Amino acid sequence: MTMTAMLVFASCNDHDESATVNENASLLSITTEINTQQKSLRSGPMTAFADGSTLSLFVCAGTLGTPYPGGPYDNIKASFDGNTALWSMERPVRLTSENASVYALYPYMPSLGNGVNTAQIEHTSQTDYMFGTNAEEQQAVNHNNPRVRLRMNHALTLLQFRLSKHNYDGQGKVTRLAVGNETGRNDLRSAGTLSITNGDIYTLATEISPAAIEDTDGLYTIPDVTPGNNDYLNVMILPVANTSANGSVQFHFTIDGRVYTYNVPANTTWKQSTKYIYEVTLNGTELQIADVIITDWIDGPVSGVEIF
Repeated sequence: MTMTAMLVFASCNDHDESATVNENASLLSITTEINTQQKSLRSGPMTAFADGSTLSLFVCAGTLGTPYPGGPYDNIKASFDGNTALWSMERPVRLTSENASVYALYPYMPSLGNGVNTAQIEHTSQTDYMFGTNAEEQQAVNHNNPRVRLRMNHALTLLQFRLSKHNYDGQGKVTRLAVGNETGRNDLRSAGTLSITNGDIYTLATEISPAAIEDTDGLYTIPDVTPGNNDYLNVMILPVANTSANGSVQFHFTIDGRVYTYNVPANTTWKQSTKYIYEVTLNGTELQIADVIITDWIDGPVSGVEIF
């Protein structure tokens, strides 16, 4: 499913200033869409921009760091109004006959300069970082075609957990779900840098904090019946190229005050922009994951997990 929003730049009402503007110049307008197929019922991954969302926008003559005529239009803050479903930005971008390239980053970061330097990202805050540029199969963006569509891609990986129970007498209240390294391992990195141009991530080997969601009042209570198809708990992580051993990365479920641990198999890969669905069964006193489905986000496999 794709969610879209319009970014509109209003022209100045000053008649003297308007008279000096080249008649061939047009104000850039932008439509944004989040590249996703899955609704999220819980915290974390976004399927639509909320009121007050902000973007960092870069309008260039080709590559990032190459100023567009009349610019530079570097790291312009654009804000979304949920009431009008429109975006506004700090200053308008006037297009000429020269073709423009447009890049965007969510959320807005004030210290990005011209965008050539990479953006700092992490997964401990569960921020759904996104990057985008002119969507595929579009005409050149210039004063004859001032409207551009930006397809925003998720920078992180999404792990989705659908929990059920079998022969379990407890309430089934989940208060914490964490994805982290086994002690002494660093397969899962928690921070790094993101290229706005292509989404490449460079992770930091010293940053190894877990990704977790938590609510002491309860994130979710496992139902007695089979949960709905879209009833997930969501955890976003930095992508992982390959887990080095069985249990080098672990899932930790806190259910009814008890922590259940699942050892992720060796050679597990979690790719950028991809979601991985885990079917988790609490069976008596054991938690089991039977199989993994990767499903866009980009769909990845579905896996089953059983915990006891």
